[in-house]
Amino acid sequence: MDVVIGRPVVVWAPCGVSTDGLEQDIRARFVHPKLKVWLRHMRGTGVVERSWSAPLAVIIGRKGIWVRSRAAYEAARDRAVTAAGQALVHFGLGPGDIDVLVHAVRSLRGRGGGRGLVVAAEDLSTLYRNRPGELRMQDGLYSGLFGDAAGAAVLSAVEQASAGDLVVEDVWELVLPSSADVFQFD
Repeated sequence: MDVVIGRPVVVWAPCGVSTDGLEQDIRARFVHPKLKVWLRHMRGTGVVERSWSAPLAVIIGRKGIWVRSRAAYEAARDRAVTAAGQALVHFGLGPGDIDVLVHAVRSLRGRGGGRGLVVAAEDLSTLYRNRPGELRMQDGLYSGLFGDAAGAAVLSAVEQASAGDLVVEDVWELVLPSSADVFQFD
């Protein structure tokens, strides 16, 4: 029995944030002896624009980790639901056709069977430094590299995969110790 991965559906966040805009913001708000080098590294990634869940000014305006985390969670969740729905439609399936749901490789829900839906979402714009203080290299580089998106793919168990199918031959999972309770919303 082979497990075949269907073509993934990707849902990008709606706001394009340019490298020029990030650089202007970083230069206006931070002073650091290595700032020029870090900005050169950010430009060296070749990323001209990344998709974020909100415009740069909104991301900067969110104060407090809980406000930022809640906004990131809600945006990622909404994109994940959209991606899941689009993946099902793409393959002519409905929710009742799915035996197992895997979300962000953190949880498994469903009944044993031959078809699964894998959904993942991330909102990394929440990492963008919105508070004053000393800028760290990773603050600039993360904001320059990563955007916000969600994806979904249908997995099917078949007797034998066809030519061109992407077949799963092995799997593994890494969970960091004491990481299960990292996200908390009050």
